[in-house]
Amino acid sequence: MGLFEQLYDQFLKFCSHTPAQRYLRLLDRYPRITEIASYGDIPSYLNFSRSDIIVNQSFIIRLL
Repeated sequence: MGLFEQLYDQFLKFCSHTPAQRYLRLLDRYPRITEIASYGDIPSYLNFSRSDIIVNQSFIIRLL
């Protein structure tokens, strides 16, 4: 698979996930990310609003 196909595949996966799924995936890949990055940077990186992360955190806490 070429570079363009890999990037396009990653883009499609990114767009098809909900903000909660993207946040959980980020936490799974980088468990200490909340210690390093601010709560304003994480939603910006994952392409959702800051208020979504508060909702997602309460959702994640209920899952645990």
